[in-house]
Amino acid sequence: MGVITQLLENNRNGTPDALDRLLREIYPSIRGLAGRMLRKESEVRTLQPTALAHEFVLSLLGGSGANLENRGHLMAIAALEMRRTIAKHAVKRRKHLVDLVVEPADEEQSSTDQAMALTLEHALLRLESMDPRACKVVEMRFFGGLSAVEIASELGVARKTVQRDWAFASTWLSAELGQR
Repeated sequence: MGVITQLLENNRNGTPDALDRLLREIYPSIRGLAGRMLRKESEVRTLQPTALAHEFVLSLLGGSGANLENRGHLMAIAALEMRRTIAKHAVKRRKHLVDLVVEPADEEQSSTDQAMALTLEHALLRLESMDPRACKVVEMRFFGGLSAVEIASELGVARKTVQRDWAFASTWLSAELGQR
């Protein structure tokens, strides 16, 4: 059993310092994931990797980490939570910008961007209900910037499995989003 898995189990069992030790152990990975995710986002330049990492850590402290099984599960949940935080931040920022510069083209573009973000979010939720692992692969690769080898390690599967999941998920998402 890995260190992270043991700390997660200790935390579930109520070991007093387990959460503190867990946070010290995972924070560099969480902060790195946040940085990779934000480098891909041009819309959220006001959100910093440290703030994004802290948002996830706060959600862990609030109890969202109670059912985490291992490091791979934790990183997948981190990618998902961070993606949602980035999306919320981008929507708030666009809304604020639209309020400042009231031009029909900007409002139309902002509503289009918001609709696209929501469409993507709904598509990912449908993918997750069909194939949770493929959805995790998308989150970790697209939003987290992890390589197939890193994802395989995080999920405890072979690199070929990750590649198959990515091929399926990207094809499915393309078809799903192309319908709209």
